[in-house]
Amino acid sequence: MNIRKEKWMKCIIISVLIGITGVLYSFEYESNKEWSNLDMVEETEITKYQTEVEQEELSQGLEDASLQSNHGEDATMITSDETIESEIFVHVCGEVVTPGVYRLNAGARVYEAIEAAGGMTQEGVQEGLNMASVLTDGMQVIVYSKEEVASGQGNDTYNQEFSNESHSQDEKININTASLEQLKQLSGIGDAKAQAIIDYRNEHGPFETISDIMKISGIKEAAFNKIKDFIQV
Repeated sequence: MNIRKEKWMKCIIISVLIGITGVLYSFEYESNKEWSNLDMVEETEITKYQTEVEQEELSQGLEDASLQSNHGEDATMITSDETIESEIFVHVCGEVVTPGVYRLNAGARVYEAIEAAGGMTQEGVQEGLNMASVLTDGMQVIVYSKEEVASGQGNDTYNQEFSNESHSQDEKININTASLEQLKQLSGIGDAKAQAIIDYRNEHGPFETISDIMKISGIKEAAFNKIKDFIQV
């Protein structure tokens, strides 16, 4: 009887222990599962954060590259503008070896323009020219011959802004109708040449083109270039 009781007691104890063990195992399994899920969530959040950081860094890098590119373009434009401002174009004509338009450095002097054109011819003279004058873009340097200077023409128009600046394109002088005083307003035209123009009109009739004025004695191409923008027929 006692032996049977002991067996039953052992069975009950074993059953209780097995139950307790099962409960503990189940609890530990659920706990591990929960921790595993937490680890996965944390890892997902970390990965998401890293991705956002990388995207932000990439975006910032592209923005910086764009700013550097624009800065480079601005620098190029500034350099280009500076290059343009550092050069001028000057028309050298008259008694020079090679008349033409020359590109010079800003701040160049009249003598440098003449040197660029090969220097003066044997007929060219410096009278009336300020060889040290500073040139500006668009100027015209005219070197006259000895004959032209002797006849009253001078190199007073090296900048070809000439003394006729007061005459705009709308105030051109008509060489077929202008009076002596009106003709004298033209650069290089004095009393003698103005009277010669009037005498030519009276003898041969009106000028057909403005270039016909070069038929007047003492008015050559250099003198014509001085006044052509200020006369009409």
